Amino acid sequence: MLPGGVRSTWLDFNRAVNPPCAFTPYATCPLPPQQNILQVAVTAGEKKFR
Repeated sequence: MLPGGVRSTWLDFNRAVNPPCAFTPYATCPLPPQQNILQVAVTAGEKKFR
């Protein structure tokens, strides 16, 4: 928060990146589709080997 209670957001479009899937439906997309996001926490983990 800036002095005087003013809120500010800085956007640097020079660092903006579009993944390849933004341009063509034939590219592999690193972003998960909305239906792949779970609404519950998964409490699984790796086993600790001895």
